Amino acid sequence: MLVRFMLSGLLVLATTMGAHAQKAEPPAPQSKNADGAPDNADPVGLDVSEAIRLARVELDGIEAGDEAAPETSRSPIELGALPPSLETTTDSTGTIRPAAAATIAPPSTRPGGPQLQWLEDVVLPDIPVRWDDRLIEILDYYKNDPRGRQHARAWVQASGRYRAMIDQVLEEHRLPKALLYVAMVESGFDPSARSPAGAVGLWQFVTPTARDYGLEVDRWIDERMHPRRATEAAAAFFEDLNSQLGSWELSLAAFNMGYGALVRAIRKYNSNDFQVLSEVEAGLPYETEVYVRKILACAIVDLNRERFGLEELSLSEAKELVSIHLPGGTSLGRIARAAGLSQDELAALNPDIKRSRLPPDEDSWPVRIPADKLDRFKGRWKNAPPSGPSHGVHVLRFGERLKDVAEIYGTTESKLRRLNRLEDDEAMRPGRRLKVPDVAPRSEAGDDRPEASVVGVPERQFEYSDRQRVFYEVQPGDRLAAIAEHFQLGLDDLLRWNDVTTDAKLQSGMWLQLFLPTDFPLETSVVWRADQVRPLVVGSEAFLDQREAEQHRERIRYQVREGDTLKSLAERFELSVGSIARINGFSTRERPEPGSELVIYVKREGAAARN
Repeated sequence: MLVRFMLSGLLVLATTMGAHAQKAEPPAPQSKNADGAPDNADPVGLDVSEAIRLARVELDGIEAGDEAAPETSRSPIELGALPPSLETTTDSTGTIRPAAAATIAPPSTRPGGPQLQWLEDVVLPDIPVRWDDRLIEILDYYKNDPRGRQHARAWVQASGRYRAMIDQVLEEHRLPKALLYVAMVESGFDPSARSPAGAVGLWQFVTPTARDYGLEVDRWIDERMHPRRATEAAAAFFEDLNSQLGSWELSLAAFNMGYGALVRAIRKYNSNDFQVLSEVEAGLPYETEVYVRKILACAIVDLNRERFGLEELSLSEAKELVSIHLPGGTSLGRIARAAGLSQDELAALNPDIKRSRLPPDEDSWPVRIPADKLDRFKGRWKNAPPSGPSHGVHVLRFGERLKDVAEIYGTTESKLRRLNRLEDDEAMRPGRRLKVPDVAPRSEAGDDRPEASVVGVPERQFEYSDRQRVFYEVQPGDRLAAIAEHFQLGLDDLLRWNDVTTDAKLQSGMWLQLFLPTDFPLETSVVWRADQVRPLVVGSEAFLDQREAEQHRERIRYQVREGDTLKSLAERFELSVGSIARINGFSTRERPEPGSELVIYVKREGAAARN
C-alpha cells in the first residue's frame, strides 16, 4: 500500500535570484544549420552509463518508477479560474512567471520533525515551490544520506553537458530555466536513454508525441536523440501544457502522466490545485506526485550547491561542435576518417543517426563533428569528395503506388516525393523512373502476400494454349478501359473473364482474372501468377467455407427443431436475427419450419452447438 503524507499546505512562490548563468546568446533557430555553424549541445568523453545509473533517484520506500509517456493534446479546455497563489503572469519580456512572486523562507522547524535551519534563505527556482513533507524528505535525502549525496553529485556534474544549450532554448521560448531539471529526471541528460515503454532521448518522447512536435522518427533518423531538436520540441510541448493548464506543477504532472489523464482527474475531483489532487484518494499516480517534487528538489539542490556539499564540484564540459551538411547515403566511416575520429566516436556525437550512413532518401543531412576537427575535415573531404547522394532507380510498375515503393525501400511516401521533387497531387504513371534509397529492396509489392490468397472467380471456365493466367488487384482510381489498354486486352475480354460491369466503378481490393499473351512482360505490372493465389468459384462451398474461416467462423447446416424461432437461434449461435435471415435469403419475419435446413455461421469453438 502506498503511503501518503499529510502536507503542510504552505505555498511558496519564488523566482531565482541570480542563481542561473547569464542570459545566453540567441540560438540558431534549428540545429540543422549551415555548414560550419556552431552547435554546442553535445559532449564527448563522459561515462554516461555510470552517471545515469547514479542519477536515477531511488529513495528508501519512495521510488519514482517508470514515468508515463506524455500525451499530446492541443485542443483548448476550460479548467476554471486558478487560485491567485497558482496563477501565472507574463512579464514585460513575455516570459511566463508566477504571479505575485515572493521569496518566502521555508520553515526552520516542523512540529514533531527535524530542525530545518539549513533550508533558511535558500535560493529558489523560477517556478512555484510548495513546501511539504515529501519535498523536504527528498531534499534531506540529497543532503544527509550518503547515497543521495552520491546521486546529486553525479547528476549535477553530468548537467554540464547540455546545460548551456537547454538554458538557451528555454530562454528563446521564454520558459522557466527550472525546466532543465525535467531532462535530469527523465534521462539523466543522456540523449540515448530508452525506457521500457519506448520513450527515447533527453526528454523521453514517445514516437507519436515526437512526430506531433516536428521530430523525425523513421528507419534512418530518430531526432528524439538529437539534443537540440528534442529540446526545442520539449519547449514547444511545455508552452502548450502551460497555456492549457496555467500552473507549472500541473504542467509537470501532465508531462509525466499525460495531459488527458490529468484533465480527467481535474474534472473528476473538481479541482485544479495540484496539492488537492495529490492528497485525494486516487487523485494522481504516486509516481507523478514524486516526479513533480523531485524536479523541484533537483532545482533547489543545484541552486544551493554549498548547502548540499557540492560547492567544489566541477561540471562536465560541453564539446564545441559544428554541423556540416553532407550528401545523403554517405557512410559514417568515411566521414569519421576525414575528421580524424573513430566511427564509434562520430556515432556518439550523432545519436540521432540510427544507421551506419546518412539517410539515403535525403539530398543532404547535417552531421556534427568537433569544431577543432573542422579544418582537418575540410582538407581531406576536399581532396576526395563524394560524387553526390547515393541513390538507386526504381521503375514504377502498373498497379504500384508510391506508398508501395516507399515500403520496398524502407522510407516514406513524403520523402520519396521530396527526393523526386513531386507535387502532392502529381499523377504517377507506369514506367516512370524514381530515385530511391540505395539499399537492398525489401520484398516487392505483393511478394509478401500470404501464400495462396483466395481470389473469387466466376464459375465459367477458360482454357488457352497461348496465354498465361494471372491476377491483378484493383488499385484506387483504376478503370476497366485503362487496365485493358495496359495489358493489351479488349474490354470485352475483361467482362467475359470476370463478374464485372461497365455500369459501375471498380473498387480497390477487387481482383481481375486476366489471360495474357505468354510473351507479355509481367515485370512491368504488379500481378500474381495462378500458382501464387487460390482461385475459388464465388458461391461454391469451398469459397464460402474459406471466407468464413478467415473470420474464424465455421459454416454449419442446422436442421430446425420444433419450437425453434429466429430469435432463439440467434441467441443460441450468438448471431443477430438479421444475420441468419441474410445468410439464408429470407425475411426477418420468417418462421422456420421444423425439419428445414438453415446455414449458420458460428465461432469455431461453438461449432459443437450444431446438435
